Amino acid sequence: MITFPAPEIQSQSVSSLTRRMLPFFVRKVILPLAVLALFFFWDYPLRAVVQNQQSPFLDHFFNVIKFGGNVIVGFSLAFVLIGVGKFAYKVRLLRAGKLMLVSLVFSNLAVLLAKPVLDIHPRNDFEPQKIINSHETRWGRFPSGDTTVAFSIAASLSAEYPPLMIPCFVLGGLVGVERVYFNLHFFSDVFAGAWLGVAMVGLLQKKYFSSKTK
Repeated sequence: MITFPAPEIQSQSVSSLTRRMLPFFVRKVILPLAVLALFFFWDYPLRAVVQNQQSPFLDHFFNVIKFGGNVIVGFSLAFVLIGVGKFAYKVRLLRAGKLMLVSLVFSNLAVLLAKPVLDIHPRNDFEPQKIINSHETRWGRFPSGDTTVAFSIAASLSAEYPPLMIPCFVLGGLVGVERVYFNLHFFSDVFAGAWLGVAMVGLLQKKYFSSKTK
């Protein structure tokens, strides 16, 4: 005899799933979008504050910091972690390297696809004081690719080595400030890049690179 679950049991299951998913959706989607909207509103004043602090010392400091968001540096670090982890039999190091490599591939592809489509800020908003970057002119500025790289690196390392979370994310934040300091991005671009990098790592780590995943 075929039996069907009672409607009230089905409705309870749906209600329970909704209650579990709602906090996740608010925390991972609604709250970041609200913060992004605030940055859009304050983009010009915040950029002015940062650029009013320019000095030779900060020029040199941020010229060093910017390598934390360099895509070549990111991929090189991922391959180093994979190599050392494999040959030294360090499982966590190997997993961190693989997570970093895959997240950098997918997050950078997402940036390349998003920039021409989400061409939010007019070109005359930007007059870089240093060298005009033809890549930025061609592909747009939202989200910030360098910040995406920096936060992909930070999130990948933090996933396997939680004590590194604070220094890694501080470095990622400084890379974001550097993009505004050199008049290449707004803070909204930077925040979107950071969000993308962290979200991509979180998704991949939970699905494929968890310590429980065989």
